[in-house]
Amino acid sequence: MFKFTIRQLASYLFVLLIPLFLYQLYLFMDNQQTIKHQAIEQGHTQAQDAGHLIDEKLKNLEPLVNSLAKDLASGAIQPKDITSHLTTLLENAPDAFRMGVVFLPYAANPKLRLYGPYVKRENEALIAYQMEDTIDYTQKSWYQDGLDFEGWGQKPHMSETTHRLTVGYNMDFKLPGSTNPIDGTVRIDMDMEGIDKMMSDLGLGKAGYGFMLTKNGTYMSHPTAALVSEQRNILDIAEGLDLESRTRVSQMALNSESGHLNSMSTELNMPIVVIIKPIPSSKWVLGLSIILDDNLHNSIKIRRLIINFSCTLLALIALAAFIKLQAYTLKSRLIWYWTSSVSVLFAMGICLLWSMTLIYPDPPSDRALEMLGEQDLQQYTNKTKARASGIKEVNLLEIPTGIYLETIRFLDSNNITVTGYVWQKIKPQISIEENAGFIFADAEKSQVKEMFRRTLDEGELVFYSFEATIRQIAENTAKYPLDQDVLRFRLLPKVFGQQILLTPDLSSFPLLNPTTLPGVNKQLILPGWLHIRSYFGFLERNYHTNYGMSRVVNSAGLPELCFDFVIAREFIGPFIANVLPVIVVVCILFSLLLIGTRDKALQMINGFKTTDVLRGAATLLFPIMFAQISLRSKISASGIMYMEYFYFISYAVILLVIANVLVLTHSEDNVVHRNDNMISKILYWPMLMGAFFTVSLWLLY
Repeated sequence: MFKFTIRQLASYLFVLLIPLFLYQLYLFMDNQQTIKHQAIEQGHTQAQDAGHLIDEKLKNLEPLVNSLAKDLASGAIQPKDITSHLTTLLENAPDAFRMGVVFLPYAANPKLRLYGPYVKRENEALIAYQMEDTIDYTQKSWYQDGLDFEGWGQKPHMSETTHRLTVGYNMDFKLPGSTNPIDGTVRIDMDMEGIDKMMSDLGLGKAGYGFMLTKNGTYMSHPTAALVSEQRNILDIAEGLDLESRTRVSQMALNSESGHLNSMSTELNMPIVVIIKPIPSSKWVLGLSIILDDNLHNSIKIRRLIINFSCTLLALIALAAFIKLQAYTLKSRLIWYWTSSVSVLFAMGICLLWSMTLIYPDPPSDRALEMLGEQDLQQYTNKTKARASGIKEVNLLEIPTGIYLETIRFLDSNNITVTGYVWQKIKPQISIEENAGFIFADAEKSQVKEMFRRTLDEGELVFYSFEATIRQIAENTAKYPLDQDVLRFRLLPKVFGQQILLTPDLSSFPLLNPTTLPGVNKQLILPGWLHIRSYFGFLERNYHTNYGMSRVVNSAGLPELCFDFVIAREFIGPFIANVLPVIVVVCILFSLLLIGTRDKALQMINGFKTTDVLRGAATLLFPIMFAQISLRSKISASGIMYMEYFYFISYAVILLVIANVLVLTHSEDNVVHRNDNMISKILYWPMLMGAFFTVSLWLLY
């Protein structure tokens, strides 16, 4: 009756756990689908808004060309007066790079073979020039394409006069009284830098990255600059990679279809969703690659959902094994099989907890507000200005600042030496000598050297190299060896107390998604660590003082620019150094437990002596103690680390084995003596692995 009751209870538990497992699995899958659906929906909204914005910008350029072509055709503008009109028109087209008119041979003047007045934008100035002074434009493909096709061009062209890759909109015209079908074409050009700026202004960094294609699939904008400069075609890329999904993207682009599909990013080696949105006015195609990275969402929630249904599944397997192996009969051999199975299941559970902790780590407690796109940055700076101006006098000077980490070396668990580069873009109205420069807030010592200055369209670029020793707080050591660390570089204005706000120079990074590691040397050597993410952000700190400057908002009260580099400890090294010795010790302890017996014949065969077992168990105490001392000296942790609980359990097991041997040899307790200490031997592994699993679940959940 008792045996039947145990079997019945196991069966009931098994049946009850099945709906619980299915419900937990449903919650996880529903959460994943929700994340993916939200990402796709947000991507479609971004693509729709971005496509509309780009379409509007392109449409604003078309009337300039159409009106000039119409005036030339009507005679309202004479060929000799074109340059002044081009200057006026280009002033009203900030997104355009240049504008001009090219005439067919002898069409503008019977004495002139070629006539091509142009005006280009250079360093915010408009410069007039004659195209025929530098090249014979009739030999160029863009010229013939313009005569054959009106509208936006479908292939970028390298300009020999400006040495820039350009794409343009053109309109043909016929002069009054001319007998030629066409006398020339009016053209306005955008260079690829302008296209890239339009893409960066869309703020796509949070989702992934954007790209632009012509109707025939030629890249016009892409984070991988070589695809644009080499005028690669997406169909060639798809065929070269042999990816069916990429071929489908190519077909959608070529057929001007809207939609999305699953793919794999060859740039990031991660699953993505590609959204395609045609731009009506130009027949170009806007693409948006959304990176499906769960770590960008609630990693703790996802980890716990997986652990929940996985633990229920392990319990189901354990109950199924209990029923299948008929362990309820309490036969020693069958119980051995079942407890061995349970021990393996506990080990699998521990491995699951380890992998989930590595894949879905806890976020840092002092998390910066990430800036993953120009829109994020603009909204935050506007909010900062509004908040500051609402309480004090404020005239913030924004200085875009970028950083690139070249090398990093750990001095100890709390100090690192780092080298790299920092640059600042100083607007013309800001004094470089008075306001440029930076300091690392957490640096114990640093050397900053100005390397050069360069004049840009938007101001002056000041470029620095640096070497610094920076103090870090290793806050995640409690989960060693499954910990992640955030190397944080806080950048403050060099001039303290001024209204200077350092902002991230996001435009200098083609890919801003944290998993692409913007601002980090891809060949950076950091032994024992994996490179996970990097991003710019702001920290809002309350210093609880105004440093004696109460009348104005100063740098002490403004958000701090920071650059975070997230790294994860490689597991294999600590596993060999810390986990493997524990495994060896508990295996030896089990062998000592096995040879324990009261049978005289077996004692003779095994050479069993109580003193030998006590001596062996006590000897095993030392490698565990030395391993823990070594770990403590290497890792500075204020509390007890996860790995140390394995040592504590090992200490307890050593003491229990010693106690078991003493009771076995000096006591007449029938429970211990039953089947020659069989109960202790059977329970050793499930109790040990169960203790390891319980601690892991408690600390890693």
